[in-house]
Amino acid sequence: MLMLACTQVFAQGGGIIVVPKRVVFENGKRSIKLNIANTGKDTVKYIASIVDMMMKEDGTLVRVTETNGMQSSASSHLRIYPKSIVLGPNETQTLNVQLGNTAQLSQGEYRSHILFDVLPDSSLIRPMPKKLTSNMKIKLVPVFYLTIPVLVRVGENNTQVVFTNTQLGQSTDGEPQISTNLERSGNMSTYGNIVVSYHNGNRKPVTVANVRGVVIHSSEKQKKLSITLEQHRGVSYTDGTLRIVYTTPDDGKAIKIAETEIKINKQPTDN
Repeated sequence: MLMLACTQVFAQGGGIIVVPKRVVFENGKRSIKLNIANTGKDTVKYIASIVDMMMKEDGTLVRVTETNGMQSSASSHLRIYPKSIVLGPNETQTLNVQLGNTAQLSQGEYRSHILFDVLPDSSLIRPMPKKLTSNMKIKLVPVFYLTIPVLVRVGENNTQVVFTNTQLGQSTDGEPQISTNLERSGNMSTYGNIVVSYHNGNRKPVTVANVRGVVIHSSEKQKKLSITLEQHRGVSYTDGTLRIVYTTPDDGKAIKIAETEIKINKQPTDN
């Protein structure tokens, strides 16, 4: 079960922001630009590389070093430059991601990731002395990294998504919560936002949940979700209607992927 909460708009980590946070090659696109910014207070070196990653059952991503047999890998068709960037505080840099050698690709979706290793200022790092003394101080310097997905789509997208088993209940903390399944069929993944709105008669609809960055990978047939609903004045979870809409990201014109409703009609319990 995936518990959903809002995600950040930009991919970031260790004082680095990358925009956009996902790269999609489709409709003949061969080159995409990324903007990378250092929001920290120190000069930092970034190393960019194309890697393959696999999602585990708990939803975490792990790097795959052996790509043999990974028919869905896009790494051999991607190139990124420059690969090494040094940015001072508040400095920015543009990177180019290029797609090539796609003539032999079959229809479908191919996926890899761009890995950014965020290396600290080398002046902060010293080799461990051979002899330790009692007045010696040790400072730990964290090393960050982040990844963003790169998708290559070939051919027509015939993917469809539907909500199933959608119910209104309560979380373990007693908060109103929707449980639902997103079931996907077709040849490609989906990515977007889920908005839950409350409707009751002629009143203005109220947004009670807004979850960003919901992805269903092309290897997944189903994703189970739990969405906690906000409490608002005038919103009663004993009557009315909850409308749940899954759309593409709103950085352009959002397109509806799937939609469903819950009719709330909770009757009082007879004693």
